[in-house]
Amino acid sequence: MRRYSEMVFTAVVFSLSLALFFFVPSRSILERSGYQIARGRVLSTDDSMVEQYGVVNQGDQTAVVQMDDDGRSITCYNTLVGDPEVDFLYSAGDRVLISRTAAASGEMMEQLVGPDRLKIILFLSLLFAGMVIAVAGWTGIKALLSFTFTILVIWKVLIPGALAGIPPVLLSLGVVTVLTATITLLVGGLNRKGLSAFLGGEFGLLTACALALLVSRYFHLPGLNRPFAKSLVFVEPSLDVYGLFISGIFISASGAVMDLAMDIAAATHEIHYHHPKITMRRLFSSALTVGQAVIGTMTTTLLLAYSGGFIMMLMYFEVQKIPLLVMLNSTSVASEILVTLVGSFGLVTVAPFTALIAAFLYAKHQP
Repeated sequence: MRRYSEMVFTAVVFSLSLALFFFVPSRSILERSGYQIARGRVLSTDDSMVEQYGVVNQGDQTAVVQMDDDGRSITCYNTLVGDPEVDFLYSAGDRVLISRTAAASGEMMEQLVGPDRLKIILFLSLLFAGMVIAVAGWTGIKALLSFTFTILVIWKVLIPGALAGIPPVLLSLGVVTVLTATITLLVGGLNRKGLSAFLGGEFGLLTACALALLVSRYFHLPGLNRPFAKSLVFVEPSLDVYGLFISGIFISASGAVMDLAMDIAAATHEIHYHHPKITMRRLFSSALTVGQAVIGTMTTTLLLAYSGGFIMMLMYFEVQKIPLLVMLNSTSVASEILVTLVGSFGLVTVAPFTALIAAFLYAKHQP
């Protein structure tokens, strides 16, 4: 019966994932104007109008591109603005994306968009999926389903909802709660293990959310220092960027929180399986010991996961010989400190709560 329930739940999550995948929100202005994306291959380039200044390039690169759909060879211009973050210098043989837009005269305007990375993305995705299934079997399939469901919920629910004006903190908290329930119950099963992981993880997320709302005001961070924040406000000036910043704090920590909660719940399950007559007190103590060991590495894992994104920023401060006090009070560093510490608080609180919930649920079912 339990196996049947898990199969039904897996089928429901799969059906929801399909529904989200094929759900198409209202078309954008670009789509209504006939905007299309095509693919092609660069045949040759002309860099005679490109000037190099140190590590940046400026000017216009001319590229002859053969289109995949009709085989035509077209000439496109690649304008380099001197920003390495957005500029790309093409070479013969590169796969590229081409935008097609209808001009007022009815003529189709074609322009380079960027490199076509679809093949390598698909290759790595399939390789990752194959390895997960080979190592984890049926659990790996459910893990991949939860991975896909998470992407679709963020893409089709969280982002459109925030753009529609729904308060980002409430929206993000609801989305993360749904994801936590789905992932823990899908991977852990519709049993005491899955329920313990969900309740423990949810407590950690609520703690991180509450702490972020409570202390963020003292950091005086508007949230505009996050990547693409200023560009987003320019396009959508009514967005609650500060709320999105707060939401990003506990969303970023949610994966590690679920991981820790599942570790403790799974350990509790194994202890109870091998010692079914163990008392609640001893079960709680054993589960908490596991949680303490995992916390010892998980908080550092969270720090390393975040530090990879701002290591060059720290190197810049070091090159400029900026005093430590000034560096710690800079907007960029202070925001990363807030994200890391709040996420770590969520991790620390999830351990005892998950251990207590799991011990209570398993002790209630003594043979």
